[in-house]
Amino acid sequence: MSKPKNVTQKTVQPHLLAALGELVDYTADTAIRFTETYAPVCERMGISEDEYGQCETHDKPWTHRLIGLAFRTLRDKGLGDYEKKGYWALTKMGVQKAREEAGLPAPAFVEEAPKVPEAPVHTAARATDLAVANTGADVLRLPMVHPYHNDSYIRGLAIAQTPCFGAYSGRSETCKTCPLASECDNAVLAAKAKIAADLEATDAKEAAAKVAKAKAKADKNESIDDLISSFDEVDDGADTGKKKKAKKSSKSTGKKPSKATAQREGICCRCSGAIKKGAECYWIKGEGIMHADCLDD
Repeated sequence: MSKPKNVTQKTVQPHLLAALGELVDYTADTAIRFTETYAPVCERMGISEDEYGQCETHDKPWTHRLIGLAFRTLRDKGLGDYEKKGYWALTKMGVQKAREEAGLPAPAFVEEAPKVPEAPVHTAARATDLAVANTGADVLRLPMVHPYHNDSYIRGLAIAQTPCFGAYSGRSETCKTCPLASECDNAVLAAKAKIAADLEATDAKEAAAKVAKAKAKADKNESIDDLISSFDEVDDGADTGKKKKAKKSSKSTGKKPSKATAQREGICCRCSGAIKKGAECYWIKGEGIMHADCLDD
């Protein structure tokens, strides 16, 4: 079934916001499995999950597909986020929008204590999963975070604005301190893999061309052999069990002529006259077919 015209991911967004807000009790960064949103969203919209049939490209109901697209747009607007694979969550701004969609009043403002800014993670810590800080007798292990930004979309924007991306070098001091060095190194490896695949495809194409050329040459030689063998030697000594010897031409090359019957129309190699199909003629290897009268010429 084709994509429904009266329902789009844009019309699904407010219902998804309200349903997500209710499911997470209007708390930010609370993960919930995305499949749990299907039924509440469809119920709010007054439709069933299989209302518009299956999306053939993704092998899932159209309602599920549109809900997934709607959440992607909410994430791009900063209202939602992927907590982990298969789980969705609302941001603080998303919770506020969800309350507005549900018609709930804004929560009472509670002044929070000022947060101490986190110490930046040095780029060199990327090579290890944990950074260790010695505090006297105790050892405090700090979780590893990405040196630039956790959100892949924001990292993608930075990559697009970095002209040297894809030219990573382990000897470069700039690359060693670049927060996008890991992604840049992966891009270089991917480019090298593509080059290797292209070279392999070229070698395979050239090898196939050589095989085809050799086969065409063999087929051509075989067709020439068939043409020559079509002039069968006539056995005139069937009663005696011996083949009648053809007389040698005074102008022959020394090769024995064979008496034959033309299997198709041809040209005499000596007088250039026509030889009709079925006519008696002679054939000399290296010269060709000729009239019987031309044998002694």
